[in-house]
Amino acid sequence: MLWPMSEDGFLGSLSEGDAEALRSAGVRRTYGAHVTLVHQDDEAGPVVVLLGGRAKIAVTEGGREAIFGVAGPGELIGELAAIEDSTRSTTVTTLEPVDALVIPRSDFLGVLNRRPRIALAILRVVARRLRYADAQR
Repeated sequence: MLWPMSEDGFLGSLSEGDAEALRSAGVRRTYGAHVTLVHQDDEAGPVVVLLGGRAKIAVTEGGREAIFGVAGPGELIGELAAIEDSTRSTTVTTLEPVDALVIPRSDFLGVLNRRPRIALAILRVVARRLRYADAQR
């Protein structure tokens, strides 16, 4: 079960200028397998773009884990909490070694203000996820 994404992922759906604006706002990091990138219920923090590798997206309630999907290269993680300034809704854990772009929340919001087409691309991601969730239900 893969998280619904565009053919080239979120990053691949952006113009080269918009993608470069995100890349220059972030820091490239490498993580090993089974590393938690985002913890459910934590405060909003950095946004992560997967550049390589896959990560599991899950929610834990009452001691039980429900897996929402698997994010792959080019996908965005943590954008909703960053935009809303709310807590994280899921836990995201690497399934294998991951190369990622980590963008501080304030820098991410600054890029969105300067490059509104990125916000439209995020809206498309959210719409795909909502349709996917409806179909799974």
